[in-house]
Amino acid sequence: MSYILGMTLRSSLIPLFLLLFLPVAAQELGVPSGCDCPTVRLDDDYCASSVVFEGRALRSDTLPALEATGRYGSKAQGRVRTRFQVQRVMKGGEAKELSIVTGTKADDCAFHFVTGQPYLVFARQDDDGLQTHQCTHTRALDTVTREFLDSLDQVVAGRGWDGGMPVKKPCP
Repeated sequence: MSYILGMTLRSSLIPLFLLLFLPVAAQELGVPSGCDCPTVRLDDDYCASSVVFEGRALRSDTLPALEATGRYGSKAQGRVRTRFQVQRVMKGGEAKELSIVTGTKADDCAFHFVTGQPYLVFARQDDDGLQTHQCTHTRALDTVTREFLDSLDQVVAGRGWDGGMPVKKPCP
């Protein structure tokens, strides 16, 4: 009898455990729960960005919620500012170091930078400085393909696409 009771109890606890644990695990693993990114063409993202650069993440600091304005507004429970050593600038002024701000949670489309890792960063200027998120073409450099870099080089050179056909001047 106790064996049957134990199996019944276990079988009813498993769905409860999964219901409670999986959303937490997904957030911890960086699975976006509330981030819904539209498809944005590379040339459009480049044109909308204030700076595009390759750089290495030097350090990240959490900013208090009291400073949260701009894209993340009052729903932010703080943001993260990451300092980069700039290795190559493709758009924007020359700089040796830049600070980029992003959110802290996956559901605000936060981009999580790992200190010491190189990145390709697309950032926009707003009230809080330069900001990026998962919906831009920002990514770790080790995930960037040769084809992507070739396309980016074409955009940097002043070429874009319209319906799959190259055009001059992607940015107005």
